[in-house]
Amino acid sequence: MKRIRLRQMVAVLLLMTAWSSYETKAQVTVGSDKFPVRGALLELKTLEPSSGIQNVTDAGNITVDATGGGLGLPRVQLADRATLEPFIPTTDSEWTSGTSKIKEHHAGLTVYNLTDDSLKNLRQGVYVWNGANWSMMGGKRYFYMPSFNIEVKVDSTYECDLYEEYKRQFKKADSNLFVSNNSGLKTISSLENGDIYAKNELDYVVTYYDTAVMDQPTIANDGKMTFKVTHANSISAKTFFTILLLVK
Repeated sequence: MKRIRLRQMVAVLLLMTAWSSYETKAQVTVGSDKFPVRGALLELKTLEPSSGIQNVTDAGNITVDATGGGLGLPRVQLADRATLEPFIPTTDSEWTSGTSKIKEHHAGLTVYNLTDDSLKNLRQGVYVWNGANWSMMGGKRYFYMPSFNIEVKVDSTYECDLYEEYKRQFKKADSNLFVSNNSGLKTISSLENGDIYAKNELDYVVTYYDTAVMDQPTIANDGKMTFKVTHANSISAKTFFTILLLVK
């Protein structure tokens, strides 16, 4: 019982100290007694950067040495890109309420996700809740669709599977034209595990098409693009699509 009371007293003293620090200084530094930079509410550092640095990469700009460390984010297994599970169940009254604004109030929540499930569009890495869903930090956010030819005829409707074309050109196993100076290169991808993106991890966007030759294309969620050629005789050097693949 005495041990429990002692721990309770220590906890109270720590809370009082933290509160008094908050009262006297709105900005907090962890690791040293130096003030954080002006724009930071909280800064982790053990060293004070030099005032004479010329570039951001100068050694004098280092704020943590071997005695310190980095920020350890909480590790969690996210359940869905569009929910706050496992922190808040989807059956919670605040979540189901249309007036609580619980999604908006959690904007900026940052975690390190351990779930690796392409069907759920989740990979291992740092995620930030943007007020509506989880967004993965880092990595290439978009890239251009590789070029490929389509033989067309007038008044004909065509369907192109953009994902399969991307997969064919970016993965050696799906292409007999994949040649590289690096014999060990199997895919062209920004994914750390060396794989390519799954269908549901990408959005497919057409930013240009030749309106003199074809009607406006439509794109399904699985990457299948459909378009109709209306004036094949007008085909020119301007007859092409510009397609971007966006990482969700």
